[in-house]
Amino acid sequence: MVPVGAKVTECLWQARGCKVCSSNQEACRRTGKNHDSGINKYSQVFGRRIFRVHHTHSSTAEVVNVPKTQRTFCKKCGKHQPHKVMQYKNGKDSLYAQGKGHYDRKQSGYGGQTKPIFQKKAKTTKKIVLRLECVEPNCRSKRMLAIKRCKHFELGGDKKRKGQVIQF
Repeated sequence: MVPVGAKVTECLWQARGCKVCSSNQEACRRTGKNHDSGINKYSQVFGRRIFRVHHTHSSTAEVVNVPKTQRTFCKKCGKHQPHKVMQYKNGKDSLYAQGKGHYDRKQSGYGGQTKPIFQKKAKTTKKIVLRLECVEPNCRSKRMLAIKRCKHFELGGDKKRKGQVIQF
């Protein structure tokens, strides 16, 4: 089965000059080798033919997984301490902020929308900001740490294990 977002090209052995291979043969007459012996991780076998798979950007994007605790430097303690990791969320906008008061006053009454509404959005993702809190009982200092942009972010998810079988 070809993975999603992959494009299959020619038989590798035929591309190398093997014109005599067929589906019922065990070994190639030209080289004397079994066709299965030269498969690398970017190739797949369908029956007795070998195909190279080109991976393109697919809908199954990688998930950025961050542990819920991490040891990092605490400015207040002056040394590395375990920190609790949370994702930063901006708070609710204040109704009493100066700009909000000006805007509401201008909007009131007749006349429709008075200020331009921004519509030329360029980015598809936001930068993830982590909120680190020192777990030392006397400290509890907090700081922000920005990481790169990503579409899928997970906090404290399961770790990927090499060679692990997925069970349902």
